[in-house]
Amino acid sequence: MKVYKAKGMVLGKCWGGGKGYYESEELQNEKLNDLKKEIKERIKNGMLDSGFGFDGLIGAVMEIVTIETIKKGNKEYKHYDSVISNFDLSADEFEEGKEFLLNS
Repeated sequence: MKVYKAKGMVLGKCWGGGKGYYESEELQNEKLNDLKKEIKERIKNGMLDSGFGFDGLIGAVMEIVTIETIKKGNKEYKHYDSVISNFDLSADEFEEGKEFLLNS
């Protein structure tokens, strides 16, 4: 069984001008493509930023963790793998957000 979890940093337009990063909501899905679609939808509708209240969202840097669970007898074994993904950010914004994510 596989499950995908995503959490990261959202880049948004601040109300007084400028841009800022804020922690994203944590999302989970059994299908990777559905998880990616949900991330993009939440960027568009402004619901990925944990309610921080940006004037608008620009994009996100998300760590997507794949958790694969294998059951053998009465024991459960889990394997974790992760990748950092870019959602709607320029290359510079992505690098800045990735650095921010990795250092928070």
